[in-house]
Amino acid sequence: MFDAEWDTRESWPLYRRTFCQMDPSCRTPMAAGHLYDFRSIMAPMPLEDSEYYTRFCRSIDNHHGLFVYLGNRGGIDGWASFARGHSDRDFDNDDADMVRQLLPHLGRALDIHARLSGARTIAALQDFIYAPLGIGLIMVDQAGRVLSTNDIAEALLDRGSPIFRAGGRLGLAGSTSGRLSELISAARHGHASLTAADGERQLHLLAKMCPDHIAGTFDMGSLFIIYVEDRPRANSVSADAVARRFGLTRAEANVAVLLANGKSVDEAAAALGITSASARTYCKRALAKSGARRQADLVQMILTSIARFS
Repeated sequence: MFDAEWDTRESWPLYRRTFCQMDPSCRTPMAAGHLYDFRSIMAPMPLEDSEYYTRFCRSIDNHHGLFVYLGNRGGIDGWASFARGHSDRDFDNDDADMVRQLLPHLGRALDIHARLSGARTIAALQDFIYAPLGIGLIMVDQAGRVLSTNDIAEALLDRGSPIFRAGGRLGLAGSTSGRLSELISAARHGHASLTAADGERQLHLLAKMCPDHIAGTFDMGSLFIIYVEDRPRANSVSADAVARRFGLTRAEANVAVLLANGKSVDEAAAALGITSASARTYCKRALAKSGARRQADLVQMILTSIARFS
């Protein structure tokens, strides 16, 4: 808690740099939820005679203190401190009772801070992992409202095709315009995907539901992360990597990769210079070996597997 009359912009960096190691509230073990004052945590000498007071407290007129350790939430320790100047009265029992009434609220504030910090860490880590791979990240609520994006997703939304943002909500253009709600609904039971197309643009979208401990931080119901990849980038999928990942022959992998790139079985056959019957045979073998039941499942497995990054 910061007093408007106490400019911490100057005192706090000075404290952390020079005087933190002298602060008895930092060096004294504290029981969570128990209130302490200077008298209960200082060495036998009076506060006024200590180096901590003469070098730091006096310069900011911090003569009376009340401290409480809030506990550890999600790996983050929290303390609250209250200070008064030399000319002010010391903290009394009424002040202590008021702080005790605040403790549940301060504990919840620390819990929210820990969750937000964890969510930010997860978001930063995901962005660090996926940004070099050209994957956009969009967080939406159950109504499709866009809550956050990374730079790649923001650029795709600004382009406006085939995904866009209208009225703060995520939208899909073309024939997939009505399938966003279906994608989000399906993501409640695991990951779900679709291909958004508009003219010459194709994006692959993979949606996953956020864990409850992250969604609960925002108090907005269920939240979803949508991973977005520009489908042309999938052209770099290595047939050798797909063959290794799913135990396919080179011929089977060649057909599977072309299917993942949006080709039909007949188009894959023409591109490879084989008959359509052969291409269908290779496709069926790839389905059996990968465990996919349908061609669309095989495509999704390739586009979401580590083989795409090999």
